[in-house]
Amino acid sequence: MSDTTTETDWLRRLKDSLAASAGTIVFGMEDGTVSIFGLVFGVAATTNSSDVVLVAGASGAAAAAVSMMAGAFLESETDRDEKKARQKQLEIDLKCDPGGVDAMLAERLTAVGLERPQAGALAGAVRDKPDAVKALLIAMQGGTEAGTNPVEQALWMLAADFFSAAVPMCRSC
Repeated sequence: MSDTTTETDWLRRLKDSLAASAGTIVFGMEDGTVSIFGLVFGVAATTNSSDVVLVAGASGAAAAAVSMMAGAFLESETDRDEKKARQKQLEIDLKCDPGGVDAMLAERLTAVGLERPQAGALAGAVRDKPDAVKALLIAMQGGTEAGTNPVEQALWMLAADFFSAAVPMCRSC
């Protein structure tokens, strides 16, 4: 494998991770900026020492970024666990009531906006293809089997929160 291919793969993975974490990044930037502005301005109002303001801001930024990182990890991990549990229940339902799969799929397709004839036709078309039924039902649950990576979400949150907190800290110096 060439260096160019490795670099291209790395950049593609980084872009995919960035896109999957956009909401986390925006939330981290908002939190880092707002919380540290409050801390920096509060400390600056009580002292004339820019060193004290900088140390307070840096300490607060580090603590807030680590706290938000842990929260992002736990949220992503919980979402992924919930998705796996729903998929596991779906697999159990499909095995326990294979005759009711058509009705279940048609009902869910109707619930997401397909007309009954279309929903019935689609359910009938995949009746004998368990993987296709499972894929359709998973897609209607809102995503793929994998979900987001909790470690990636946590690292993006850490970076976004900490770097956005640097703005009010640098403005105070």
